[in-house]
Amino acid sequence: QASLGQACPRRVILAMSSDWQKLADLWYRKKKLYATHWADEPDRLHLSVVAGAPFGGPVATVRNEHVFQPVRGSLKPELQTWTSAGRLIASTPWVHSGLLAMTWSSDERLVCVFDTGLVRVFTAM
Repeated sequence: QASLGQACPRRVILAMSSDWQKLADLWYRKKKLYATHWADEPDRLHLSVVAGAPFGGPVATVRNEHVFQPVRGSLKPELQTWTSAGRLIASTPWVHSGLLAMTWSSDERLVCVFDTGLVRVFTAM
C-alpha cells in the first residue's frame, strides 16, 4: 500500500483510471448517481409503449396492445408515469386504443398519437 509521498504501483493507477473514456482530447467517466428500480419488473419496458422526457424527466408507459402479454394485476390497462429511476409517480386508467406513438413536449406534456389521426395531450400529474 502506498503512503503519501510514495509512487503508486502501475496496476493501481490503471485500476483507478479504467472507468475514464477519452473522446477527442477530453476525458469522461460515467458515475452511478442512484440505484434504479426498473430491475424489479424487467419486462415492463419491453412490453409497453414507452416515452422518456428529455434531461432525465419522467417516463410514461402504457401496455402495448400489439404484444401478447401475461396478465399481471388488473386487466384494465393504465397510463403510468415514472421517475427516470423507475419509481411510480402516478397512474390513470387507459381507455384509449390504437396508440401509434408517445412523446414528451418541451413543456413536459405527454403527446399521444392514435391510428385515427387523433392527438391527445396529457399533463404529467
